[in-house]
Amino acid sequence: MKAARLLILLFASVPIACGSMQEEAAKDRLQSQARSVDAAAGSQTMTRGEAAKAFLEAERVLSEVLRVPRPDSHPLQRGEAGQPLRRTETVLALKRLFDLASPRFCFTPRFIAYDPDRLTLPAGDPSRPVLEELIRWQCVAKLGPVAAGERTTLTVDEFGDALGFCMARLADLTHMPSTRWSPYLMDDEDVAESIVSKSKKGSKEE
Repeated sequence: MKAARLLILLFASVPIACGSMQEEAAKDRLQSQARSVDAAAGSQTMTRGEAAKAFLEAERVLSEVLRVPRPDSHPLQRGEAGQPLRRTETVLALKRLFDLASPRFCFTPRFIAYDPDRLTLPAGDPSRPVLEELIRWQCVAKLGPVAAGERTTLTVDEFGDALGFCMARLADLTHMPSTRWSPYLMDDEDVAESIVSKSKKGSKEE
């Protein structure tokens, strides 16, 4: 299915995009060896250059799975690659992924509620309405670091979580599940509530 393939390609690709790009031969050697994980690396500040590689890889995955045109470059490639990635830049880059996938959306979900006062991007910032749209579509966690963080930047771990969260949601939106077993897609709310109730009670009835 498209959703499953999208997630498989994403999880296989993003670690490569976030790290340094290596030659194929060297990569093969590394994959055959046991490697230690630098726990401290996740707490480092994400840079614009690293983010550009990750977003370009995510766009490649989306374009291949959803069969949509892929942009040739990314705005984060402009400027100094070693500069910290700002949360506002992350929001705009996630919206770019959203726009890339939106022609293949299979349904419009029920938008979630959120408390605008919990969001820490300034109300007058151009990225603020973009952030709120992504939150409503559940492409950004409403209380996560991107939306409600105290800093203007993100760590590597925070960035990876935000990108994975968004891509998982895009995989969901571009796949139409069975309406028979998906209460949130049913027109009859009483039927949906009945199915959920039976599921909680362990009923085997349809």
